[in-house]
Amino acid sequence: MTPASVKTHPPSLRCALCGAKTQGPSLWVTIESEPYPVEDATCARLLEENPVAAVGPRAELSYRPGCPRCLAKVALWREVQQRRPLRLNLRPTSTDAPCPRLFLEGQEDHITLAIDDLEELLLWLWIRYPGFAGCC
Repeated sequence: MTPASVKTHPPSLRCALCGAKTQGPSLWVTIESEPYPVEDATCARLLEENPVAAVGPRAELSYRPGCPRCLAKVALWREVQQRRPLRLNLRPTSTDAPCPRLFLEGQEDHITLAIDDLEELLLWLWIRYPGFAGCC
């Protein structure tokens, strides 16, 4: 992974790490070309040191458009992304492969895919990726 960089932007955003409203000019930490706002230098350092724990795993959900089960999973993972920063990539597919398919950090994950309840999924992600719930 390339080192993260820190730069300043306009205020009034929420910290990707702790969820606090940023004070003054916001700091941004860039991880894998994706910018994340942070509250202060401590949050910036923590995010740079362990981005997977802080902003969640890279998640890729392959789904078949029109499939009711797939559409339910897409909605569930979008809700997770609204609750916590998540590097989510939704990939529609038209192949005959089983659907949906979930990849976390590049590995197919059938256990996490089987979770259908939002609160259970958030809890599971918090257990697997300490820090996903935020630092505070």
